[in-house]
Parts: sequence; structure tokens; C-alpha cells
Amino acid sequence: MLTPDFLLRIVDAAEEATEKLNTYLVQRVTKRILALFDKSGEVELIPASVSDVRKMREAGMLTDDVRQLLKERMPEIQEEIDRAFEAAANEIERDNDRFTQKVVKTENIDISVPEPHTGRYKPMKELNLTQKETALIKRAYEKTNGTMYNLTGTTADATQEEFIRACDAAYWKATHGVSLHTAIAEAIDQCAQYGTVVTYPSGHVDKLEVAVARAVRTGANQAAGDVSLARCAELGVSQVIVSSHLGARYTAQEEPANHMSWQGKIYDIDWKNESLKKYEVTPQDDKNNSEKFGFFQKMRYFFSPKKNRSAGDFITKTGYGTGEGLCGWNCRHSFGPYYKGVNTNNKEQFEDSKNKRRYDLDQKQRAAERKLRETKRRMNAFKYAAEEAKGEEVKRELKERYQNLRQDFLKQMDEYDEFCDKNKLKTRKERLKIAENRRPI
Repeated sequence: MLTPDFLLRIVDAAEEATEKLNTYLVQRVTKRILALFDKSGEVELIPASVSDVRKMREAGMLTDDVRQLLKERMPEIQEEIDRAFEAAANEIERDNDRFTQKVVKTENIDISVPEPHTGRYKPMKELNLTQKETALIKRAYEKTNGTMYNLTGTTADATQEEFIRACDAAYWKATHGVSLHTAIAEAIDQCAQYGTVVTYPSGHVDKLEVAVARAVRTGANQAAGDVSLARCAELGVSQVIVSSHLGARYTAQEEPANHMSWQGKIYDIDWKNESLKKYEVTPQDDKNNSEKFGFFQKMRYFFSPKKNRSAGDFITKTGYGTGEGLCGWNCRHSFGPYYKGVNTNNKEQFEDSKNKRRYDLDQKQRAAERKLRETKRRMNAFKYAAEEAKGEEVKRELKERYQNLRQDFLKQMDEYDEFCDKNKLKTRKERLKIAENRRPI
């Protein structure tokens, strides 16, 4: 099964590529703000009627910029998503082959089964997966891509709307006693803090990199879960074991959303459950599997209700297939087939108080990392703006704000290190470091 650490790392490259895209998009917004107010070396405050015309023209050009940049940069993000799914598929295949081999050896079944492959990951087409398992991975992959493109499709409009809000705020401030170069700087800061966002159908808004990380992690984990259940059906296995990790999500009551309550346990699979029908092995599946996976039928006949005591029904207890449950939104739990005598439940059982404390600490760490990323995004926006600005006054203000934010960033980083060290948490400093300046500022 996919480990919690694997599910944390699997999205790093896609998230990093998205953060780069976010930086470029904020630069495009900054460029349009400067183009509206910073002309030929002099900042200018033009009449409102003229300003509105220019603002909407710049907003339209910004939308075109954003769409073009998304078109150019999405292939890089897509490549990282492909790698994430390929890595997950390789891990799934290895686990499936290891389990099958253990069953055959433990029960002395006279059949030949594939040896688990070691070494580097193989391309999807070379993996030892059935047609149904491959189709399930492909379906999860396509769903993830669909989610990605639906979400990023909202980015251009959201960016334009924030640009208009920031420009309107700058114009209002400049006409109510605030210096124009300060109003420009605050408009840039407003857009940088907002960043690049996506809007879910529910109306919920997330930063672009957060949405990408969640979509990829959830998609890959759902693919793993689907393939695990398909392999259980193909082998005739009727129990699964769920992973566990310190700091699992918790709620006030036992429910699928309370991951702490169901992690690290063995569950029964009720194959009569309608939600599991898609994993049912059909005569056509057996025909498709006859050459390479012919041993499945023999193993299904071999398996008997040799069950271990369980924690209850898999679907009911864990909420598998729902957003809040196992393999749902941003979940880092996974599961695999369980057969008494072949594998044992050695998943660590954490005390509730210990788990809750770690979960709360993790939430504080994630919040500190979000704050660091926001400060870095604002800092990079001011660095870029100071290099691009024409007016001397606005250039001077932008440089000063950059330097102040840089000091804030270094202080926040020290506090982050101290917090992680004190609570024995792994840091993600490589993701939070300051990028080198292109030239002195």
C-alpha cells in the first residue's frame, strides 16, 4: 500500500511547478498595474472615466496573458502529474505481486506467479496489471486531469477580478490623500497576497498550488484504492488492512471523517455492497486474464472464509468512496489485501491524545508554511515590480517594501525552524527558500 510519506512526497514536483506558474502569473498582474499608473517615468492619476477605460483594456490584456501562460506552463505541471501516477502505479504493482507471492508460498499452492520487480519504475504499459486494473488507474488519471483543467479554467477570471479590485482600491486611495506611488505598491501587494486561485463548483476558493497538490494526491490515492479492491476481487480476498500514521485527521465523533478512529485496522469487504459492483470479476475479465493471470481463478477457488477478526464493514467504517473518508480529499491513508497467516496487522496504534497533538502541530506547521509562501510571493512581486517600474518614487517605494518583506521572511523562517525543532517535526525548507535575485536590487 502507498505509505503516508509517499503520498506526501508524490505531489512535491507538481506543487513546485505550480508555484513557479503562480510567480509568473503574479508578475503579469504587477506588469498590468504598472502599465495603468506608471507611464514614461512619471506616475499619473488620470480622470476616473479615462481610468476605467484603461483599466478594462489592461484587464482584458491580463486575461489574455494569463490564458497564454497557463497554456505554456500546464505541460510542465502535466508532466509531473504523469510521473506521480506512474510512481503510484509502480508501487501498487509491487505490492500486488508481493502479496500474491506470499499467499502462494505460505499455502504451498502449486502455481506460478510473477516475481515482484525491483529497481527503477517502469512505464505504465510495462506493468504487471490486469486490463481492469489498468482501466481503473486510467480513469482516476483522467478524472484528475479533468479536475485540474476545470479548476485552472477559473484562474484567468479570478485573476482579472482581483486586478480590477486592486486598481479600484488604488484609485480610491490616491483620490483620498494617499500618495499614488504608495497606492500602486499596495495594489501590487494586494494582488500578491491574493496570489493565483482556483474556484471549486461549491464556491470554495484555494491557492492554485494547494488545489493542484490536493487533486494529484487524491487522484493517485484513489487509483491505488481502486486497484487494491480490484485485485482483492480477482484473488477472492474478503478483507483489507488500512495504513496508519501519527497525526491522522480527527473529529469529535467516530465517523468516516475521523480518520484517527479507523486507521490501522482490518475490515471485511461486503462484495454484495452496490458500491463495490464495479470491481466484480466477470466472465469477460477471466477471459482477458486467462493468459497472463490465469492463476486468479485457481486462487479464488482456493481461498476460503479464513477470516481474522475485523473492525467491521470496510465501506461503512472508513467511508471509502466519499470525499471525507479513506482515499478522499487529501487523505494519506491507503489499504491493501489482507489474508490471515500471510500478513499480520503490525500497523502502529497511536494513543488518541498523542495523535491529536501531532495533528494540531501539523496544522500549525502547514499554516506557517502557507504564511512563508505568501511572504515569498509578495517579496518576489515587489522585486519584479522595482525592476520594471519607471517612476523613481514608485521604484524607491517598491524596493523598500521588498527589503522589509525580506527581513520579515527571514524572521518567519527562524520562527518556523524553532517551532519544528522544538516539536521534532520535519521541515520543508527546500520548498521555502528564497530564490536568487536575477540582479541586485
